[in-house]
Amino acid sequence: MTEHKKILIVEDDASITRVLEIILNSNNFKVYSTAFGEKVNELVAEIQPDLFILDIGLPDANGIDIISVIRQQTQSPIIMLSGKNTDIEKITCFQLGADDYVVKPFSAAELVARIQSLLRRYRYTSPSTPTSEEGSEQSEDTNLFRIDVERHRVFINSQEVSLTNKEFMLFRLLHSKKGKVLSREVILDNVWGIDNLDVETRAVDACASRLRKKIKAVLDKDIIEGVPGTGYRFLED
Repeated sequence: MTEHKKILIVEDDASITRVLEIILNSNNFKVYSTAFGEKVNELVAEIQPDLFILDIGLPDANGIDIISVIRQQTQSPIIMLSGKNTDIEKITCFQLGADDYVVKPFSAAELVARIQSLLRRYRYTSPSTPTSEEGSEQSEDTNLFRIDVERHRVFINSQEVSLTNKEFMLFRLLHSKKGKVLSREVILDNVWGIDNLDVETRAVDACASRLRKKIKAVLDKDIIEGVPGTGYRFLED
């Protein structure tokens, strides 16, 4: 039997919620919704959504602030909905851990394509699932890094670094090309996907900045180098 992915809509406009429910139900998603940001914590624990559609303008909260609330519990993809198309708002959402940004009014076909694209990029496993040797990648040079592919987890000196899905994918990509400079465009294609046309290269910078800070907090040094005008490089040991 095909598994129906669970999507939580956080949107206070009932007409938009209804349109989303019709679109998603017709594409075999299991849909839940709420108009209030304060309900998100409870619903995440109860439903364990596979993906979120989060409106920025909520009656009781700023949707941007809800990103952090969600990220404290899960790394499931987040698509932001907004009536604005501003760079500042987009970048802020990406910096906090959102995966995509859709401007209203939106195309039903495009939205479904974005959802399917995000879900394809992530494999969900239970946190209690033991790590297998086949699902891990070990640094060839040292035992400093361990990448658990199955569970999207990174360990540095046996200490886990909590990463969002995009941060994990960026870390794994850069680590696999250690010493080589990867352009922002190459990173964008490999981490966000070429079908995500609205995500700009500045999203790469925001994600890289978060990733570098998290790693530096553990290692006390920067192992990802920004190359001006080009992109990023994972430094050789």
